Amino acid sequence: MAEFCGLEIVYLPTEFGLVKIEVLKHFIEKFNPEALFITSFAGYMADQPLSNIYNVCDDMGVVMVEDASGGIGDENGLLGNGDHAHIILASTGSPKTVNVGNGGFISTDNTILFESAKNILSSVKADPVTCAGIASEIKNAPQVISKTIEACKFLKLEINEFREVLHNNRQSLNVAVPDETPKKLGYQLRKGLNVHGGSIITVCPNYNRVNLKSVCIEIKNLDIRCMTPENLDIIIQLLKTQT
Repeated sequence: MAEFCGLEIVYLPTEFGLVKIEVLKHFIEKFNPEALFITSFAGYMADQPLSNIYNVCDDMGVVMVEDASGGIGDENGLLGNGDHAHIILASTGSPKTVNVGNGGFISTDNTILFESAKNILSSVKADPVTCAGIASEIKNAPQVISKTIEACKFLKLEINEFREVLHNNRQSLNVAVPDETPKKLGYQLRKGLNVHGGSIITVCPNYNRVNLKSVCIEIKNLDIRCMTPENLDIIIQLLKTQT
């Protein structure tokens, strides 16, 4: 949309997706941007330090927009929290934390921003059925995100015993495993996992994940009822055979 509107885009360097506060300050001073667009999780691999990022943006006059598609329902209140963003938006398409199948929402408590965007917002209103679906499914978001984070924490702990895991000490909705032959590893994992429907394997480098040779295991794409120790152990054992 920025390109469509003729606006200049500046890409912020990160540490495998994670924003570093001093780098952010430097870039704001250098480029004087109007807004920062950021996701709750770095490629779903690690939770961003959103409170610190917001404080820098607020102090330096930059509107912080958080895409909280993966962060809605965070019980710690660190992600998808209006106190840590000027604007929050989220997709509720499938698969998402608020899993309606389509639609999404935009939220702000800034009346000036809200009033100035009325014309745009009036053209993208969701239908009543989607709105009802969001109102219903958002109640399940805390359970969905907490179960997914817990499953990823378990996997990271176990996998890190025999190979590297990216952002091992941060909360996530997927697990990124660096590998010199990611296409081969991704193929072997897909072959060994009995998953119907959407894939839970993303091969990197990938714009939406990380610019590094690796494989992301998308636990967020699983139904939380499938996140049992037995099923997670299958992933662990498959990775062991490829080590």
